[in-house]
Amino acid sequence: KMKNLGSVFDSEAVSALHDILISKFRNVARGWRQAINRSGSGKVSERVFMQRVRDLGYAGNLEKLYESLDKKQKGYVTLEDIDPKTFLALQRFREKVAARYGSMAKAFDAWDSDGSMRITFDEFKEACADIGYDHAERP
Repeated sequence: KMKNLGSVFDSEAVSALHDILISKFRNVARGWRQAINRSGSGKVSERVFMQRVRDLGYAGNLEKLYESLDKKQKGYVTLEDIDPKTFLALQRFREKVAARYGSMAKAFDAWDSDGSMRITFDEFKEACADIGYDHAERP
């Protein structure tokens, strides 16, 4: 358990949500982006969150899950609430991209070496090396 990032992972409800997202989307971040935060705003209201999580097949107590995520009672949840470690890794990646290229769009153009409008895994690995990003770095 990651004590430095709070007690989010102590919650069985949050662990159950992680399990669902990983089983359906292979990782929490992809599940957040594709199933929960579909608008891309970075935050999801309580009502929308509960509906989207229910639609994913979450069978636990939605109120308990939401309360364990929105500890500051903001009225919304973010990826940082759901998975702080992943949030910090993505934040570190974005910062390194911004420092090197100025924007994700410029980085994408530089990384899409074959002009396919897609980044292959090999291109992505090269890009990470280029910006000095190591996913295993601890925040």
